[in-house]
Amino acid sequence: MPVAEISHEITTQVAKKYQLILLDLCYDHQSCLNFVKESLRIKPELKILLISRDPETLYHQKLIQAGASGIIPYNAGKKTYKQRIMEQFS
Repeated sequence: MPVAEISHEITTQVAKKYQLILLDLCYDHQSCLNFVKESLRIKPELKILLISRDPETLYHQKLIQAGASGIIPYNAGKKTYKQRIMEQFS
């Protein structure tokens, strides 16, 4: 099976199964952008929070425009993570 088909299948299964996804941005940015777009196409009500080690960049804006719910700095404390997650369901 080609990688693109495997990737699509994984995205489909994840999007259907969960209400919230925490996604680490440490890997290929374009793959992450595609994952956000495809996941929200499959399940528009899905919440996607991104964890980033990078300072805010134009790329972060593209992810938000694609439908990501927000970006959390990697070094944010446990309290911030919990608060951002809870905000998604309030």
